[in-house]
Parts: sequence; structure tokens; C-alpha cells
Amino acid sequence: MIRTAPGSEERSREMAARYLPPDKVADYLEYERTQLGEHIAIYMRPEHWLSADLGPAWRGTRPDSSARRNA
Repeated sequence: MIRTAPGSEERSREMAARYLPPDKVADYLEYERTQLGEHIAIYMRPEHWLSADLGPAWRGTRPDSSARRNA
């Protein structure tokens, strides 16, 4: 862990805007303020991570998928 910081409305708005449609941000911020309690931000620097390309099957674009549906 690098550091922690207290939560803020600005930080919450930034995170909500990153993951929600624009018309849902205000409602989420109200919910967060009234229902979720105090927040903190945790900053980390990853030292190791795993990743994988699962290929076309993961994305639902397997070349043989249409043949199976029509069988």
C-alpha cells in the first residue's frame, strides 16, 4: 500500500462518473452519502499481476458458434 486518504465528494463523483452513465451519477452520489457511510481511498502500486487473452470464445465470437446454434 502506498497511502490512504479520506473520502471526498469530488473523489466519489470522479469514480461514479467513470463507471456509471451520466444520468445515474447524481442518484448514486445521493445514495452513497445517505446509505454507505464514511469512505477512504487506498492507493496501491501493484508489484505483480496476472492477465490472459481468453480468445474469441470469451467474447462470444467463436468461429464455430453459428454452426452449433443451427444444428
